[in-house]
Amino acid sequence: MDCEIKIFLIAMSLALRVFTLEAQIVKNEVDNHQNTLPSDEYQKNSKISKINFSHPKKALIASMTLPGMGQIINKQAWKTPIALGAIGGATYLFYNNQKIVSSLKTAINQRFLEPTEIDEFSGIYTDSQLFSLENEYTRLRDYSFLGILAVYLLQSLDAYAAGFLVDFDVSPTLNLSTSYSPLPLAPIGGKIILSWP
Repeated sequence: MDCEIKIFLIAMSLALRVFTLEAQIVKNEVDNHQNTLPSDEYQKNSKISKINFSHPKKALIASMTLPGMGQIINKQAWKTPIALGAIGGATYLFYNNQKIVSSLKTAINQRFLEPTEIDEFSGIYTDSQLFSLENEYTRLRDYSFLGILAVYLLQSLDAYAAGFLVDFDVSPTLNLSTSYSPLPLAPIGGKIILSWP
């Protein structure tokens, strides 16, 4: 067990080092590109240089490898505890339901295969109630496993979608304006116009 944890930690540290090196290489390329361009030309090409920072595929792969890592790559580290907490909560439900299912199955086996032994639910539940409980907790265990998969896929999808929005340009030229245009016998309404260059 300890050996497996050590191997996992070494693999994760190597993967993080690769991400760090790639980010440094991209930053150096952008810095070199900035030094060679005049300031007016750099402003025109700023959108081109920003594309280098958008890595939705890298965020998706990182998020699928280690939940929450894609959010960190997208500079949205505040989402990481939410993703890890949701996966941890669903995993806790799965573990708890599996433990109850195991104890119920053990009690059923003791009642029907070894009738001389007394199980932990003897005198509390009848045979039919024990079977109903076992079916109910098996269903809950299966749902909690589906919950783990759903949260895992949602946080991966969030990292992928947010990877495209890392470079979303919210410039000062983005305007919001309202206007009033009265029409005779028209119902009351409103109009919002968004414009950008």
